[in-house]
Amino acid sequence: SPDSVGYIAAARNLITGTGFIRYDGSPFVEQPPLYSALLALVGKIIGSDPLLFAHILNALLYGLIVYLGGLLTFRYLSSFPPFTLAGTLAIVFSIPLFNVSVWAWSAPLFICFVLLSLIFAISYFVKSDTTSRILFASSVAISCLTKYIGVTLILWGALTILIFQRDSLKNRIAHLSLFTLISVLPLGV
Repeated sequence: SPDSVGYIAAARNLITGTGFIRYDGSPFVEQPPLYSALLALVGKIIGSDPLLFAHILNALLYGLIVYLGGLLTFRYLSSFPPFTLAGTLAIVFSIPLFNVSVWAWSAPLFICFVLLSLIFAISYFVKSDTTSRILFASSVAISCLTKYIGVTLILWGALTILIFQRDSLKNRIAHLSLFTLISVLPLGV
């Protein structure tokens, strides 16, 4: 697909030191840089073409999505075992998830970070500690570096902090400020 060609070309050009350049020599700006950078990093380390590793990466991400989705399903539907099993099996046998995982696309990486954002958001609201807050904001930031639609997670995270944080308004604003700084900074850079 055109997206796959763009990701692979950018990764190959990163390995050769050309930078984030598309196959036609133009700057690679249509998609965020994380997926190509990850392919280039692993390609450089193992001395392999990014296209070969893309399949392995997306297969690993597919497994991670099933695990994280199952984790959420078992955590929140455990009182309804048939729903827990059905929800996990729906993730395992999801045709759309499988379809995006066989292409050299960033969607599986994005889905993983969205699931991690949910998990870390829950942890943050349960524990309300700095580590959970930083992990929550970092997973949102990385989502933005994977797909530009990830910026909606910044708004979601900010609203969730303002609405569901059980602290004083002053502390909620402090938490919101740290969350916003961490989640916006990598994309801004």
